[in-house]
Amino acid sequence: MQDWHILYQAAVDESNPSAFERLVFETEHAICCRLRELSKNPDGPLELNEISDAVENLLKLKTARLGWPDPMNAPMAADRYAHTLLFVCPECNLPVSTSCICNEKSLDIIESQLSNLECDYCDASFTVFAAMAKAHWVTEWHDSTMQ
Repeated sequence: MQDWHILYQAAVDESNPSAFERLVFETEHAICCRLRELSKNPDGPLELNEISDAVENLLKLKTARLGWPDPMNAPMAADRYAHTLLFVCPECNLPVSTSCICNEKSLDIIESQLSNLECDYCDASFTVFAAMAKAHWVTEWHDSTMQ
């Protein structure tokens, strides 16, 4: 296993995004291995401080160079969640969708809800449980007054 210091410096100096990302993962793996070693036989707080600084700097570099989200500036929690469900029309086998607003992100909350749907293709009407959806998407929904 390569020394984490060498991998870290190579990552910091790398300008190619794909090579940088690979070096970051290798550096993080080397740091994890080193931390396991230190947990068995600590070399003192100096290296732990160096590791802490390196990890913090890698996070900043990943945010700046790779466009990763900054966990220190996490977006506000959603007020509610928009659930979009995709069903298959039992008559024509074409997609039928519906959406609803819920205070919870999990499908568990709405899976027992019944929806009365009408197919835009064949005009068939049918009733389904949300749990029968072929696909399910959840989007954070912020009240427009809060934006």
